[in-house]
Amino acid sequence: MRFLIIFVLLSLTVTTAYSSNDNIPESAQKEILRIYPSEKITFHKYYAIGDLNTDGIDDLITIIDYKKDNQNFQRLVVLAGANDEKYHFSSQSAPWYEFFRRSISLEIKKSSIFISGRGSTNNTYFGTTYQFRKYDNIFIMIGVASESGTINSDDKRMDSINLLNGKTVTVFIDNGKREELIGKLSNSYKVILEEFSFDNEFEFK
Repeated sequence: MRFLIIFVLLSLTVTTAYSSNDNIPESAQKEILRIYPSEKITFHKYYAIGDLNTDGIDDLITIIDYKKDNQNFQRLVVLAGANDEKYHFSSQSAPWYEFFRRSISLEIKKSSIFISGRGSTNNTYFGTTYQFRKYDNIFIMIGVASESGTINSDDKRMDSINLLNGKTVTVFIDNGKREELIGKLSNSYKVILEEFSFDNEFEFK
């Protein structure tokens, strides 16, 4: 069974379980500007905070926009919290081209990063969520969940992949009937956050 994850998504919004009407904290902004001193950075108003390494201190993730070589890019940045209430660079994704028809959401829970992409056409919707967790100071993709369906209909398909044990679950709902298929990946995969980009296609089989 193959799972091909492709993004063609809608306008950018960054949301989180942590609700804030404030801009990204000043200490986080300063750290990001230190990392990218030559880039013109645009910060998003919303971001996600939570404990990613179980040290009892909140960490922070956000999407930044920046321009390089006359091209507009975006990427995920991870900042580790510290006792001095400052943030320090921890990790980042690979960059992707900024696309105005792309919707992204961020969340931190269960000591994991969840980054989701969603979109729609005239009569269909689709979305995929990637889960990353830190192992030996490296954020590794451990799960993928996707959903697609028809707007104004209960018909849909849901796929989930556990990259730790290879288990796959596919659920089809068609005219009120539910069918569930359970399988296992034939290969093992290790995708680190630094390799992740919305410009990439991920195929798991």
